[in-house]
Amino acid sequence: MGKRKNRFFLIKVQAVKILFYPALTLFDRLGLLRTLYRPIEKLAGLLGIKKSLNSLFQYHDFAGYFKGDFMENAGKKRRILFPSFLGVNSNFIMLDLLFARYYAGKGYSPALVVCNSTIDICQKENVIRSRRFNPLFCHECWKGYRDISEITGIEVLYLSDYMNASTEARIGIAASHISGLSSVDEARQFIFEGLPLGELSYKSVLRFFLKGSLQGTEKELRIFRKFLVSTMTIGVLFKELLDRETETERAVLPNGTLALEAIIRHHCERMSIPYMTFENYMGENTIIYKKNDEVMKFNWDSEMAAAGESGILRDEVKARADQFFSELRIGRHKCAVLNRQEDSTDLSPYGRFVCAFTNLNFDTAVIGKHTIFKNMEEWLEALVDYWTSNEMELNLVIRVHPAEVKMRSGTREFMGDKLRKMIRSDKIYLIDSTDRVNTYDLIDNMEYGLIYSSTVGMEIAYVNKACVVAGKPYFINKPFVITPASREDYFSTVGQLNRKNLRFEPDREALYKMVNYIFYNRLKRLSGIKIFTLNAGNNTDFMNSEDMLRANFDFFEEFEKEFSGINS
Repeated sequence: MGKRKNRFFLIKVQAVKILFYPALTLFDRLGLLRTLYRPIEKLAGLLGIKKSLNSLFQYHDFAGYFKGDFMENAGKKRRILFPSFLGVNSNFIMLDLLFARYYAGKGYSPALVVCNSTIDICQKENVIRSRRFNPLFCHECWKGYRDISEITGIEVLYLSDYMNASTEARIGIAASHISGLSSVDEARQFIFEGLPLGELSYKSVLRFFLKGSLQGTEKELRIFRKFLVSTMTIGVLFKELLDRETETERAVLPNGTLALEAIIRHHCERMSIPYMTFENYMGENTIIYKKNDEVMKFNWDSEMAAAGESGILRDEVKARADQFFSELRIGRHKCAVLNRQEDSTDLSPYGRFVCAFTNLNFDTAVIGKHTIFKNMEEWLEALVDYWTSNEMELNLVIRVHPAEVKMRSGTREFMGDKLRKMIRSDKIYLIDSTDRVNTYDLIDNMEYGLIYSSTVGMEIAYVNKACVVAGKPYFINKPFVITPASREDYFSTVGQLNRKNLRFEPDREALYKMVNYIFYNRLKRLSGIKIFTLNAGNNTDFMNSEDMLRANFDFFEEFEKEFSGINS
């Protein structure tokens, strides 16, 4: 597979969408689109786009599943909010509606909180897909939410309705200050009304450019300023919303890491409003959530300590961990299979080797997850320099994350291309994202492993090998990995491992307990519902919300117990 194939595919999708979306919208308004799905998808297939047309208009399905479900909410005062900035066709909107349906049955008045062209840049956008190229970019959202509201009866709160003389003045003054920022570093340090707006926005800027670090270019600064203004605007208007919606008791929002959700979290915390963040993780139908924090931190140390072993026998904990790791090897618990057993690897060129495993630079599992290195690229540069500058008995193999080409991401940074320019030593081998190599062959045959924040670290520990952490994975400082406190400590550790002066035995019991708690306690699997759908396929086996709730009753009851503090 060509390295840039996915990127070209996404560019082609956007070009076709820009050209044909006005006509599709017209067909949609005339009620003709459904009958034209098959011929249009056939035409798209001839253009090399094997993707369901439904992905552009699946909010119709969402509205149909929840038809009339919220028509009788008038008079309910207890408010629960569902802010979302991922677009009306996101599967998370279907999940928001399902949560809303559940809480409506608990006596709450649910409302979606959305942007209707209030800001100049949002989290749907990236360097490939943006309103700059698509004049109807915002149309699908504001029209879609309006239709959902009319059909289901759910209240939709548009942030533009909270613009008044006071909020407009605050936004204008702050925007003026932002326009005067002259560098990316200044933008990153920008603080607004005590909130670290620059740090919050930085993650979204990286995500926009689909890369792990910024070079300080004028284009990067321009986009950074846009995200600062957008994040600040959302924050000001959401605060105004909370001041008016005095009965607001809770909020539920996706992920919580990127800027627009992060500013919502901060205002909820300031006003002591409990919130829950959720995300899809390791599988099509999985959901993981966290109260009053961003879920992708995976910070459940206190809950794990309080739960203990929850009455589960130690043998059962081990059996679950064994099952989990064996299933990972055959592609279970993944949205896409990245390693296939038939991709056996000829390891003979590598001799005795150490293996470093990269991450996707713009993944929320990596963005901001730094400790002793500024970012993952700096870590890799330092590794290459260390192996080049010192006499080594062990070779270094660098495995670039295969998802760079196997997942439909529009990455701009192909780490293999960068590393190839750096490598000058015959002791360093590069396995690029395009190479058909089974990661587990590397794990089984290497001396020890090096990671930034990859979950491969747990798999290395599982086979009883040392794993040295350079970034900030959720298992940092756990006794089954080595977590150096500084760069000096890091390379001292690597040197000792290379010379076999350091022996490290991973604490397998701690590993078993963490795997059991996160993947068999925190991670939930929804019945008949897919949150991640490759190529925008069907997202549910059900035709109405009642059946969805009935099939997932236990999940929602557990969610509510945690939200209300019953499990605390």
